[in-house]
Amino acid sequence: DKRMQQLNKQVQEHQATVVRINSLKEEMIQLDTRVQTIVEQLMSEREQLDEIVQQAKKIQNTGHKIDTQMLLSYASRVAKHTLSPLNQNSWIIEPPIPQDNHMRMSLLFQQDKL
Repeated sequence: DKRMQQLNKQVQEHQATVVRINSLKEEMIQLDTRVQTIVEQLMSEREQLDEIVQQAKKIQNTGHKIDTQMLLSYASRVAKHTLSPLNQNSWIIEPPIPQDNHMRMSLLFQQDKL
């Protein structure tokens, strides 16, 4: 009877181990599927990035060079004329063309008087 209980206990442990192994196999299959999906997505994204890089290289090789300093200088000059004010009283808005007061304050106007 004691031997039978010992064998029964070993069989239960073995069955529990088999159930755990089967559970781990299922989890491994699910993780493999997930990894495969991620790798496929990464390959697709890599292809898209390669296309973008090729397009950028084509644009770069067209010979159109942009002087970034000139571009930034121009942007800073026109920036005050390209945004609408958040509050009408918060900003002083100047029109994009010189006004009479600008002309009067300029050196050209003062030289005309001389």
